[in-house]
Amino acid sequence: MTRYFSPSTLGTYIDSIHMAIPADAVIISDALFAEVVTNRPAAKRLAPGPDGLPVLVDLPPPTEQQLIAEFTNTVQNWMDSSAQRFGYDDIGNAITYAEEPAVPKFQREGQAFRAWRSACWEFCYAQLAAVKSGERAMLTPQDLVAELPLLEFAND
Repeated sequence: MTRYFSPSTLGTYIDSIHMAIPADAVIISDALFAEVVTNRPAAKRLAPGPDGLPVLVDLPPPTEQQLIAEFTNTVQNWMDSSAQRFGYDDIGNAITYAEEPAVPKFQREGQAFRAWRSACWEFCYAQLAAVKSGERAMLTPQDLVAELPLLEFAND
């Protein structure tokens, strides 16, 4: 079994599996394959080195659209999963109870979720602006969630 790397496709190939191996593909050793493909860190990508062999390079920084999507998806998923822990379908469903006086407990929870949702989005967009301006380093999704405002329910 021979392994190949193609600088034009940035793909790896095995002669016994792949029928069409690009013409620019170069043979790579099992050790190099393990180093740059099998054990590649998440923050790196493959690129061709000067000799055509694969090397690891840093991923480019996220685009503004990717940054916004990552922040908003993280916050939305956190709010939805938090509402689900209280038996609601998602945050949108939870806040529908904010103006429903028939069951005071549900109304209080709905109001709390509505206020919390606003606080989370305000915080999210403030952090996004801080990252974009260089005032703070990029947050991981876990860091962002850890810094979000806490959900608090009013006492009975």
